[in-house]
Order: sequence, then C-alpha cells, then structure tokens
Amino acid sequence: MSSRYSPGELNIASAMLHAAMEENAHPTHAPSHRFVTVSRQAGAAGRTFARELVEKLNSLPHDRLWACWDQELVEKVSKDYDIEKALVAQLEQNPHNWVVEVLEGFTTPDKRHPDEMIVYRRVAMVVRALAEAGNAVIVGRGGAFLTADIPGGLHVRLVAPRIRRIAHVAEREGISEREAATKLTQMERARDAFYKRHWPDRSLGPEEFTVTFNSDKLSIPQIVRAVLPMLQGAPVHV
Repeated sequence: MSSRYSPGELNIASAMLHAAMEENAHPTHAPSHRFVTVSRQAGAAGRTFARELVEKLNSLPHDRLWACWDQELVEKVSKDYDIEKALVAQLEQNPHNWVVEVLEGFTTPDKRHPDEMIVYRRVAMVVRALAEAGNAVIVGRGGAFLTADIPGGLHVRLVAPRIRRIAHVAEREGISEREAATKLTQMERARDAFYKRHWPDRSLGPEEFTVTFNSDKLSIPQIVRAVLPMLQGAPVHV
C-alpha cells in the first residue's frame, strides 16, 4: 500500500511522535485536554496553517470538534465585553496611536472606547478560557505567552524568508510585490510594537515555542501532518 506521506514528512512525524512518547513514558499529571497557539511572522501563512490544522483534526475521531480562533476571537471578545470589533482587531495591526486612529473612524456617540490595556486584558481572559477548555487553535495575540502556564499547550511558530513572505502577501491581497513589501513592513512594525508594549521581557525566539517551522521549506499540509502526532498521541509536556 502506498503512503500518503513523503519520506521527509514521515521522518518529521516519526521523530515528533517518538519525542512525545519518550516524554510521557512516565506520565505525571497529564492534561486532560489539548490546545494550540500559533505565532507567526507576518506573511508566513500562520492563519492558513491554523485553519488547515483544525480542518484536519476535525476529520479525525474526537469527543468534540476543534475550533480556530482568529477573527472568531475578535468576534467573541467584542460580543462578550461589548467592545468595538475594530479595537480588538487593531491590537496587532497598528504600531502607534491605535486608539486615536480607530476612534476617528467612529461617528456614533454611543460606542464604548476602552484603552488598549483594558482591551488586551479582555482578550487575555478569553484566550486563557479557550485554552483551558481545550480543542482550540488560537492565532496570534500573544497566545503562547498568555497560556504558557496552562498544561496541554502546543505552541507553534511559523517563519519564512522575507522575500517569500512578500510574495505570499502579494498573492493573498492581490497587490504588487512592491505594495506587499510596504504592507509587510507595516505589519512587522505593528507586531513588534505590540509585543514590546505587552511583553517587553520576552522574545519571539524558538526557545519560547514548542516547535518552529519554516513555511518556505515545508508546505502547510506538511506542517499540519508533522504537528498531528503531537496532538494525537500522549500529551506533550512543554
């Protein structure tokens, strides 16, 4: 019978599964649920990975379905705390004067406009609640740092060479590569500023995550297949 996986994919999946089994040869206080946080360089296809991972997980037998929390997280925070969606969405997107710029777009007098720290505290509460409930793939918003103390987390980081990320943004947005390069720079500055504001003592280096993938060297389906053993087998303690 032919395999669905290439030799390289099998080697990656086998190594990760072996690591998970070795780590849990003598399990203690194994978490009863799993969740995934996805950190990504701008243009490294983190959102695509998150959605394809959830789709693949939900094709397998589970007690309950997995869910992706990206724009869905914005919607939930906005609904649960009566905060404008734009204020939540802007957290990682605007490097300076984010509240002022968002508020300038509002014309109705009855909108609630909490400051950024209040908004992020609400986001943090929801992210932690989703992680504790399990079966959640949480994209961005400092999810790996917010949930570092919660058992059962798999913290994934996606990176790629800048030239490849520019091409990805150009294709995704339907714009020229020159425009994509400008947009990517803006996104990078915004995310850097976000992490410096809220996590000044933490880095986005590989040591902060369970695993880091280069999405230029591996396709998104390959990365999904490599991650699955870490979620399907015995829980990995991180």
